[in-house]
Amino acid sequence: MHSHAELIAETLASGSMRNVSIGAPQTTLIDIVAPFVATFSQHDPTPHVSEISLSPEPTQNSSDYDLIVTPQRPADDHETLSLAALPVWAYVPQTHAWAQREAIDLASLCEHALILVPAAQKSRQILDAALSLADLAPRGTIEVSQGRLAQALAAAGRGVAVLSDDAHFALHPLRILDERGYALQFHLHAAWRRDHHGSAELFSMAQRLRDFCQLRYGPTLASAPDDDAQPEGPTAHRPGH
Repeated sequence: MHSHAELIAETLASGSMRNVSIGAPQTTLIDIVAPFVATFSQHDPTPHVSEISLSPEPTQNSSDYDLIVTPQRPADDHETLSLAALPVWAYVPQTHAWAQREAIDLASLCEHALILVPAAQKSRQILDAALSLADLAPRGTIEVSQGRLAQALAAAGRGVAVLSDDAHFALHPLRILDERGYALQFHLHAAWRRDHHGSAELFSMAQRLRDFCQLRYGPTLASAPDDDAQPEGPTAHRPGH
């Protein structure tokens, strides 16, 4: 096992990073980071990917990773790059009355039981904030530990799953519109330490990840303020497309 100092020395000697450690929360790791790593060539650093927990300070453990991919706004002392604007989706089965629609408003959503991920997840926080602002509450809720289970319950007809994960079980995704008619969404960021010995390479890798996200989910709202509650325009892309 190489020490941190040895890795720095190797990087400086070779002019490139031989290994790169990437940290991301579970959903981001599965839906985005793992598919991105699958595009690596033999010329890329060897990736070491780990799950990190969502915390009030997403970069508090950045000393343990070269690159962090997070839906939370990174600390000001880190280099960052906005990767994508990800919608919060309402998932229903193909047999649902909404299956031919592209979007649903919050008031209509609240007429159904909602299947929700834990409050620590960004998609849940965005939904809770929108409901609070509109003074609305769902007819009922079921909270599950992770997104795949939420979608399984939606497929079984137990309610509408609300989350940002890619679609599974042939579910139909709908944008969720707030009272102004804007879709709920949040931003995904890449972050790394400004004093990192491979900062230039990490910036290049973050740019590649941004391009990958844009191909997968649609372009980042580059002209909009970097606000996690920034509403999305009318041309949302479906997850995984």
